Amino acid sequence: MGKINKRFKLILFIVFTFLFTAVYSIYAVEWEMIEGYLICVALDNKGNIETKVEYNDCSGIVALVNRDEQIYTISGSQSDLDRLYKAPKRRMGVLMDQNLRGKVYGHKRALQLMIGSEKYVDDSKIVKKKGTIYCLFSHYQKTNINYMVSNKPCYLYTPHAHILYTEDSEIMAINGSEELVRKVENSSERVGVYLTGSISGNEKGKYIYLK
Repeated sequence: MGKINKRFKLILFIVFTFLFTAVYSIYAVEWEMIEGYLICVALDNKGNIETKVEYNDCSGIVALVNRDEQIYTISGSQSDLDRLYKAPKRRMGVLMDQNLRGKVYGHKRALQLMIGSEKYVDDSKIVKKKGTIYCLFSHYQKTNINYMVSNKPCYLYTPHAHILYTEDSEIMAINGSEELVRKVENSSERVGVYLTGSISGNEKGKYIYLK
């Protein structure tokens, strides 16, 4: 009987260890720590697109650029974003990198970092939005993001992010499958285009997931 109990305990220990390792591995894969500088992409007082590295609020979207010059658009709960906006931007006059922990979604042409627990995609309502598509290009050493309305297919450029500036003066990140994002990149139409997808995020930090 004693040998059976020891064997049973050993089996339980092995099973528990296996389950713990599996759960920890899944958790570790889901959450990542990304380091880089933050940039707000919003509208200025005249209704034009502008980018800024120092801000206490951001009416558009916030993007993180890592040292590999990859752009992650940021999303999360409103309280998470408010804390992000108010985080110190400089130390002793020097612009600081930020370390953000969250879940990474998408692919190299549409990376998104979810810093809160908000649902990534809301499929309950599919809408069609009209607006202008901007390409976002990073320059890490310049701590800035260049933006432009391309007059030709932008898949020819290095992988980059995209935003939609709608006719209702909203700014939202463009996300979706690699196939659908590539379809946007393959088109030379940038002004007055319609994109179909589900809208998620908050009043600040919206994104359209292409359908």
